[in-house]
Amino acid sequence: MAMNFSIPQAQKEQLFKKLNLTDLPADKQKEMIKSLSTLLDTELSLVFWDNLPTDKKAEYARLLAGEESGNITEFLQNNLPNFSGLLAATAEKVMKDILAK
Repeated sequence: MAMNFSIPQAQKEQLFKKLNLTDLPADKQKEMIKSLSTLLDTELSLVFWDNLPTDKKAEYARLLAGEESGNITEFLQNNLPNFSGLLAATAEKVMKDILAK
Protein backbone atom coordinates (compact mmCIF):
# COMPACT_ATOMS: atom_id res chain seq x y z
CA MET A 1 0.00 0.00 0.00
CA ALA A 2 1.54 3.28 -1.05
CA MET A 3 1.34 6.27 1.20
CA ASN A 4 0.74 8.63 -1.71
CA PHE A 5 2.04 11.84 -0.24
CA SER A 6 1.51 14.44 -2.90
CA ILE A 7 4.21 16.70 -4.22
CA PRO A 8 3.15 20.32 -3.69
CA GLN A 9 2.37 22.22 -6.90
CA ALA A 10 5.11 24.80 -6.29
CA GLN A 11 7.73 22.04 -6.00
CA LYS A 12 6.39 20.33 -9.14
CA GLU A 13 6.71 23.55 -11.12
CA GLN A 14 10.20 24.26 -9.78
CA LEU A 15 11.35 20.73 -10.53
CA PHE A 16 9.91 20.74 -14.06
CA LYS A 17 11.55 24.08 -14.82
CA LYS A 18 14.95 22.99 -13.51
CA LEU A 19 14.78 19.72 -15.43
CA ASN A 20 13.52 21.48 -18.58
CA LEU A 21 10.37 19.37 -18.63
CA THR A 22 7.80 22.14 -18.91
CA ASP A 23 7.38 21.52 -22.64
CA LEU A 24 6.39 17.88 -22.17
CA PRO A 25 2.80 16.97 -22.99
CA ALA A 26 0.46 16.85 -19.99
CA ASP A 27 0.26 13.04 -20.03
CA LYS A 28 4.06 12.75 -19.87
CA GLN A 29 4.17 15.27 -17.03
CA LYS A 30 1.62 13.17 -15.15
CA GLU A 31 3.80 10.09 -15.67
CA MET A 32 6.79 11.98 -14.30
CA ILE A 33 4.82 13.13 -11.24
CA LYS A 34 3.67 9.56 -10.65
CA SER A 35 7.27 8.35 -10.81
CA LEU A 36 8.44 11.12 -8.49
CA SER A 37 5.64 10.35 -6.06
CA THR A 38 6.62 6.68 -6.02
CA LEU A 39 10.22 7.63 -5.34
CA LEU A 40 9.13 9.97 -2.54
CA ASP A 41 6.88 7.29 -1.01
CA THR A 42 9.77 4.82 -1.01
CA GLU A 43 12.19 7.26 0.60
CA LEU A 44 9.61 8.26 3.20
CA SER A 45 8.83 4.64 4.04
CA LEU A 46 12.51 4.00 4.74
CA VAL A 47 12.99 7.17 6.80
CA PHE A 48 9.88 6.48 8.84
CA TRP A 49 10.97 2.87 9.38
CA ASP A 50 14.37 3.99 10.64
CA ASN A 51 12.76 6.44 13.08
CA LEU A 52 9.90 4.31 14.42
CA PRO A 53 10.24 2.71 17.84
CA THR A 54 11.08 -0.98 17.47
CA ASP A 55 7.78 -2.08 19.01
CA LYS A 56 5.82 -0.21 16.29
CA LYS A 57 7.66 -1.54 13.23
CA ALA A 58 5.62 -4.74 12.85
CA GLU A 59 2.35 -2.80 12.80
CA TYR A 60 3.80 -0.31 10.30
CA ALA A 61 4.88 -3.18 8.04
CA ARG A 62 1.38 -4.69 8.19
CA LEU A 63 -0.17 -1.31 7.32
CA LEU A 64 2.16 -0.84 4.36
CA ALA A 65 1.46 -4.37 3.12
CA GLY A 66 -2.29 -3.80 3.41
CA GLU A 67 -2.60 -6.66 5.88
CA GLU A 68 -4.07 -4.36 8.49
CA SER A 69 -6.63 -1.65 7.94
CA GLY A 70 -5.86 1.79 9.20
CA ASN A 71 -4.64 5.18 8.21
CA ILE A 72 -0.87 5.09 7.72
CA THR A 73 -0.48 8.85 8.07
CA GLU A 74 -2.43 8.85 11.32
CA PHE A 75 -0.37 5.92 12.63
CA LEU A 76 2.86 7.76 11.81
CA GLN A 77 1.66 11.02 13.33
CA ASN A 78 0.82 9.17 16.53
CA ASN A 79 4.08 7.21 16.69
CA LEU A 80 6.73 9.56 15.31
CA PRO A 81 7.26 12.64 17.44
CA ASN A 82 8.86 14.50 14.52
CA PHE A 83 6.60 13.22 11.72
CA SER A 84 6.12 16.61 10.03
CA GLY A 85 9.81 17.44 10.23
CA LEU A 86 10.81 14.07 8.78
CA LEU A 87 8.27 14.45 5.99
CA ALA A 88 9.47 17.92 5.03
CA ALA A 89 13.19 17.09 5.29
CA THR A 90 12.83 13.91 3.24
CA ALA A 91 10.77 15.60 0.52
CA GLU A 92 13.36 18.37 0.31
CA LYS A 93 16.22 15.85 0.14
CA VAL A 94 14.55 13.85 -2.64
CA MET A 95 13.95 16.98 -4.69
CA LYS A 96 17.56 18.17 -4.17
CA ASP A 97 18.89 14.73 -5.13
CA ILE A 98 16.83 14.73 -8.33
CA LEU A 99 17.93 18.23 -9.25
CA ALA A 100 21.58 17.39 -8.57
CA LYS A 101 21.59 14.61 -11.20
